[in-house]
Amino acid sequence: MSMQITKVWWDGDKLMAKPIPLSDLYTTPPAAPVQERNFCERCGKRLGDGHIHTCTPPEAPRQWIALTEEEHTQIAVDAGCMSSDWVFYGAAVERALKEKNK
Repeated sequence: MSMQITKVWWDGDKLMAKPIPLSDLYTTPPAAPVQERNFCERCGKRLGDGHIHTCTPPEAPRQWIALTEEEHTQIAVDAGCMSSDWVFYGAAVERALKEKNK
């Protein structure tokens, strides 16, 4: 069983008919045009239309600056902790803080 679709219309007093190929009926519609982003990805404010975009970029992550061994020792001395265990304790605390702030 085959199917045929025909376009039929009147042209004055004459009846006209024209077959329509199936390939013309089942075509993929054209893709929708790509739209530009109208909103800032960072702050969500609308872009364009004369609006001035004032969103500042996020700050870069700060780099960890470790204490030197001399600074560890000086802190222990200033706190009245003369044992070297306190210097090792201070270094361990610093490592823990560095890991926590990654």
